[in-house]
Amino acid sequence: MNMLFRFAFIACATWAMLTACASHAPERTAEPSLKLSEGAKVGVFIGISPQPKQLHQGMTVAGNFVKTYPFNWGLEKDVRSTINEALKAQGLVPIDLNEAKLNAGYLTLQELPAIREQSGVQAIVVVKNVRSYIGLPVHQYADVPGVYSVRTWLRTSFTTVAPLQWNVWSLDGLGEDIATRPELAKQLNTLRQMRPEMWKGVEVADYEAITAAEFQPVKAIILRSVAQTAEQVARTLVAR
Repeated sequence: MNMLFRFAFIACATWAMLTACASHAPERTAEPSLKLSEGAKVGVFIGISPQPKQLHQGMTVAGNFVKTYPFNWGLEKDVRSTINEALKAQGLVPIDLNEAKLNAGYLTLQELPAIREQSGVQAIVVVKNVRSYIGLPVHQYADVPGVYSVRTWLRTSFTTVAPLQWNVWSLDGLGEDIATRPELAKQLNTLRQMRPEMWKGVEVADYEAITAAEFQPVKAIILRSVAQTAEQVARTLVAR
């Protein structure tokens, strides 16, 4: 009987200690939500090269080349339009920071208050190309959106290249880049390269001289990914 009493006493004491520790354990705080109201201004800065680039792997090393095409394929304009539409769908007002001559793509924390004062924006969305590793069969780096092509005896295959980095600055006094939050970072900045996708069903007359019209399908692939990300960013900015 004494042993049973002793066991019960020890069990009760242990339970009491665990309860006391749990009651004093610090609570985990969730990431603070942004609560931009309808009509809030959001700056948009796009730093994308207007000209597409082709990274080509030939059948021999002598056949390798890197080529920047001389025409504007409209990606920068369409990325801006896609982001603007996503912001408007959430009741936000996009402000063109490129037009305002604000170098928002290369901000420091110290510059955030001045940007807010000059433009009246409460957040800034930045999309720019950046040199990064792309997940292809060979070790390859890219710094401008375009295509990666591989020449074989039978055909030339093409894969999208989109080394785009996103920053989403909150100007609420914290100066936080919410693009680094777990729920956004994986999609926005994993290797700073959206998942490569084969450029399927496209006939290219000359793989060494792709035309502006022939580049349109790869632009559509990039814009589809940008649209998905922009929608997620816009929803995060107005999260309640």
